Amino acid sequence: MSMEPPQYGQSPYEQQPQQPQQPQQPQQPPYGQPQQPGYGDPQQPYGQPQQPAYPPPPPPYTPQQPYGQQAQYGQQPYGQQAQYGAPMSRWGMSSLGNMRAEMLAGLVYLVGIVPLVGFIGQIIIFAMEKNRFTKFHAAQAMAIGLVSTVVSILTQSLRSGLGTDSSAAAIITCPLGLIGLATFVFWLWGMISAFQGKPTKLPVIGSIAEGFIGGPII
Repeated sequence: MSMEPPQYGQSPYEQQPQQPQQPQQPQQPPYGQPQQPGYGDPQQPYGQPQQPAYPPPPPPYTPQQPYGQQAQYGQQPYGQQAQYGAPMSRWGMSSLGNMRAEMLAGLVYLVGIVPLVGFIGQIIIFAMEKNRFTKFHAAQAMAIGLVSTVVSILTQSLRSGLGTDSSAAAIITCPLGLIGLATFVFWLWGMISAFQGKPTKLPVIGSIAEGFIGGPII
């Protein structure tokens, strides 16, 4: 470091040392423009594109499918809510109204509780219905109602003709009572199967019902 000569009248001990010069800071480029490499910085290899000064923005977020699960066909897109409606019926809709075939098939058995009016209602539903599932159960309900009506008429006639205290009347009406119990079991069985959508063919009565609709349901 060079020292300036002392001025006239100034002691050399009072002379102040010269301040060293600060290195110049490199100028920063304007915002958004790539920075030029300075002296001593590693140069970009020839033929490769220059890296931008700022990283690109991250891609938009997309929900990932959980590991091990595959997207189901017909799944609603992300952000859209599924529309809930009436569940699909295996046997379709009834031709007599906006009702599933299983529901009307079960109701056909229920209307048979009323002795005469219920049987007439079963006949009307059987004649007007186009759905084979409902038509099949309507035929079974008609057959059960017909057998139950015949058994009830025969029991009342034998008891009135032979007397309620007669042993012959008790012996004859006992098999009729068993038939009546069997028809009640068939009625309950067919109604539950109809509500569940099952084409259950009841013993003996199911064959009669298939004859009414022109063949098996399946």
